[in-house]
Amino acid sequence: MAAADGETPFYVIYDFVNLILNESQVDVIQASRWEKNESGFVDYSTKKLIANRISQILCQLLFTRKINDYTYGFRAINREFLFKSNYQEDFQPFFLESLVIPLRLGAKVLSVPAVWQGRSESKSSLTVKNTFLYLRPLLKSRFSTKSRLMKYN
Repeated sequence: MAAADGETPFYVIYDFVNLILNESQVDVIQASRWEKNESGFVDYSTKKLIANRISQILCQLLFTRKINDYTYGFRAINREFLFKSNYQEDFQPFFLESLVIPLRLGAKVLSVPAVWQGRSESKSSLTVKNTFLYLRPLLKSRFSTKSRLMKYN
């Protein structure tokens, strides 16, 4: 899954494929802008960077996982989790939901470093104010029963 906004570094797909072929127990492989090496942000506003970091900390507190980038929408998801998860969101909050529901359902997640590159063609529709839209899938996924997060049992 990748956002079609030109900000996604497609070279990371090689890392995804390598992990898919060599890690039989992985359910979600995701790109992370917060890995220690070879990751980061280019042309990202200071306000958005601070808001993003705060949201990552909140996600880590709620899900107690060693995942450092919950909101980046570039990942490969095992079809089992893709089809059984009861996704409700659209637009940017879907990217968070597409990680936290599989997490709650027991998915094993691995991250690969990526550099986020701001787009030059147009302006992002995500504002600092709109980042509060992420709270709904975050809280719903954390506090709903697992059966409510699934399309079927």
